Amino acid sequence: MNLRTRTDNEGKDIEISKADKELVSPVILTDSPETQVYRHVITKDEEGATELRFFRGNDKYLWNESVLMRYSDYKSGNNCVKVQGWDDTGYVCPYVPRRHIIQIDSFEIRAEGRKKVNRKITLDLEIEGEVELLSKEDTVISITKTDSAGNEYECSEGEFLYDESKNEWNHRELIFKESGNYHIHAEITD
Repeated sequence: MNLRTRTDNEGKDIEISKADKELVSPVILTDSPETQVYRHVITKDEEGATELRFFRGNDKYLWNESVLMRYSDYKSGNNCVKVQGWDDTGYVCPYVPRRHIIQIDSFEIRAEGRKKVNRKITLDLEIEGEVELLSKEDTVISITKTDSAGNEYECSEGEFLYDESKNEWNHRELIFKESGNYHIHAEITD
């Protein structure tokens, strides 16, 4: 039986065990370099194929042919198949790594110390959630001053001093040299 698509099978799911292995030899994608992204490396047995079919299915049935990628697509830079939804079809496009969707349960900046001029203050970012996916080394903690109307502006040099030897990605130790209201901002990237 020449089953390559559901159309070849009267619109029914294709039972893998009964399909022609020359035409349908599915590989379950398990190599996941990113969340919700799977990779397939062409094997020696697949070498020379002019097209790859992508199906939704399980270990027994193929129920929805999602996308057909041709060698001409791949050669022109369209090396990715995107599949959306449960029954929708997908499309072929260039692969672009996407940013992760990180689950952060809580985020807090804690300031401790004697909050007076020329006293040491420590700032700690307390983050709970998927912190292992964060680019911790790219964390930016910035401090701005506010005027009496609440407008923020950059601090002038010397308003506060960092102890650079004690800085970590989520920890700063500093001394404020001038009194006033300060806003502390933290930005962490994934």
